[in-house]
Amino acid sequence: MKYKLETIPVWDAFDADSECPFCLLERKAEEGYLKYYLGNSVMAPETRITVNALGFCRNHWSALGRIQGERHALSLLAHTRYTEAASRTETILKKLGQYDKKRLESALGEIEAQVSGCVICERLEETMKRYYFTAVHLWKNDDQGFRRRYLESRGVCLKHLGRLVAIASETLCSGLKNLGGKTREDWKNWIQATLAMERNSFRRIEAELFDYTRSFDPQYDRKDLNCRDESLNAGIEKLTGMDLRS
Repeated sequence: MKYKLETIPVWDAFDADSECPFCLLERKAEEGYLKYYLGNSVMAPETRITVNALGFCRNHWSALGRIQGERHALSLLAHTRYTEAASRTETILKKLGQYDKKRLESALGEIEAQVSGCVICERLEETMKRYYFTAVHLWKNDDQGFRRRYLESRGVCLKHLGRLVAIASETLCSGLKNLGGKTREDWKNWIQATLAMERNSFRRIEAELFDYTRSFDPQYDRKDLNCRDESLNAGIEKLTGMDLRS
């Protein structure tokens, strides 16, 4: 599948030298969507229809609520979403007046759907796919020396690594079957580059974390240790991704 290229933001993220460029991209995109849904779009019928149908996850309702000066816009979204959810729930429960196992399973799925959807999560997922695709495209074409920048970066967190690999498989070989010729070579080279990047990243952080644990031991002089106050946060971020609400 082809995605729209997002060259400038991807280059900017890799130039920022963070623990994961995709975490930076995701946080910036999320901030944009939070502002969008509390901005002028709140009065657009298509926005309200979408929000009424899907709503937001708990994290994004909370994030919207923390934005200062937008309580009116948030209340408008919450009211019409609440009205829609209440109506749907009432309809679902009415179906259960007479017990039936299949009907019960269907109803439970519909109730779960009331809280599992999120407009912002869905848009973020599509946005991140474009960023993964762009990074792989830049690597494949070695655009402005991107391969070197990719290899010298601090790596990618585990949260985003699997999704990046999935998009790379689509982009470089349209899946993992019947690889041959140039396609096989592109895939092999990209995996090797990603392995080298991640190996360097994990070894660096592991060494910093080890020295950080020793920095609490009086027998070691902290200035002789290879660690930073940020080492612990960097290690956690590498495992789980950046806390978008930090």
